[in-house]
Amino acid sequence: MAEVLTPMRRQILEFIITCQRERNFPPTIREIGDHVGLKSPATVANHIEVLKRAGTSKESPAAAHVDGSTRRREPRARSAHPLHPLRG
Repeated sequence: MAEVLTPMRRQILEFIITCQRERNFPPTIREIGDHVGLKSPATVANHIEVLKRAGTSKESPAAAHVDGSTRRREPRARSAHPLHPLRG
């Protein structure tokens, strides 16, 4: 089995933790890639996914960025009136 916490993944995890502490929200996939020298967002996302599966980033909200969002969002309120075509 491959080593989970490779030097690259350690660097990614440390950057996520630092950003979370300093800015109160995690870095984007692109910011992580720029910081560690990776150009492919898919490669960064893969590293984060491995960290998540290994349980090293449970406390890190970086998962939101893997899903494509930039910040945690409140659930949308449902409309009292569902959309229906007008009849006339």
